[in-house]
Amino acid sequence: MTITLPDALAAVSIRMPDPWSTNQVEQYERELAQHFGTAEAVAVASGTAALHCALMALGVKKNDEILVSAAATPSSIAPILYLGASPVFVDSGTGGISLDLQDVAAKITERTRAIVAVHLWGRTGDVVRLVEFAGSHGLKVVEDARDAVGSRFDDQYAGTFGELGCMSTSDRQILWSGQGGFVLTDDENLAHRCRAARSHWQTPPPGHQPQVELGHNYALAEPLAAIARFNLSRLDALLSHRARQSALLTELLVDTPHIRPTESVRFEDPNHQYPLFRLELPRPRQFSARLASVGVLNCVGSFLTVAADQAPLFGRYANDGCLRARNYIDSRLAVILTQQDTDDRIRQIASVIDKEARTWTSA
Repeated sequence: MTITLPDALAAVSIRMPDPWSTNQVEQYERELAQHFGTAEAVAVASGTAALHCALMALGVKKNDEILVSAAATPSSIAPILYLGASPVFVDSGTGGISLDLQDVAAKITERTRAIVAVHLWGRTGDVVRLVEFAGSHGLKVVEDARDAVGSRFDDQYAGTFGELGCMSTSDRQILWSGQGGFVLTDDENLAHRCRAARSHWQTPPPGHQPQVELGHNYALAEPLAAIARFNLSRLDALLSHRARQSALLTELLVDTPHIRPTESVRFEDPNHQYPLFRLELPRPRQFSARLASVGVLNCVGSFLTVAADQAPLFGRYANDGCLRARNYIDSRLAVILTQQDTDDRIRQIASVIDKEARTWTSA
């Protein structure tokens, strides 16, 4: 499954691009829309840019409120603040993945403009129920599906349920281009607004004048689009490879005490972006940190992932504790694998986890 940058570029016969050409990007957008079954796809520079453009397309502005999962990383919250809006953190449901709809309902105000559903670690939860609930309250849903490329719910791709779906293609994702992202939507007008937002509003929606609204330099570079196109053409194989890696790690840890696979909700088919386990250990965050210190990369221990309402940066917006979201993140081991990890490497990772868990529980 290894591929080098020159191979990827040669695969689409790319040369040093014409600085005014968007040929690779335009083809990539058509291929994305076809693959995911949406009317439109808009390629941008990052997953954060995708979410920023999506919120701009919906007209989010200063003093608006955006309901957003507390089970999220800062990159899911930052675009809300870029627009001068306020994030309102919503707790997780009982299983930790889906949003608590009672908490959503309690936090809707006249300033609420949209809901950002964060598919953390590739898990969607019951996104259909959320979208139906939002529609009954006149709210739009933006799916932050940057970890969920290829995840499905009821055999439909993550990122295609809400008004807009936002993806990342950074080099940590299964569909990678080094850096990049895209927005999926069935609404042509929203797609036009996303394209305007990514290019300083120089390509405005039809019937509008250029540069009458503030945009950004969020265009995806042509060489990165070429790499993304190549990887999109083999996305099913990449997903199968990651599923097999995840299954192997899960099988190897089946007898490890107090470490259990995180079960999917009904109808959910995750992309296995991160093999995800529930830690039934004392001090689970410290255990994840211990694993990181002995070479097992994981989201909580290596990157200090916390529920968004616990991050110091967002303290002013954390009016009440989202305890289930905190517990979900703190008690999860999200192992970071790469495309290049061999079976032997995965066996080594499993051996380290098993050894540390047995030592931890006997301490």
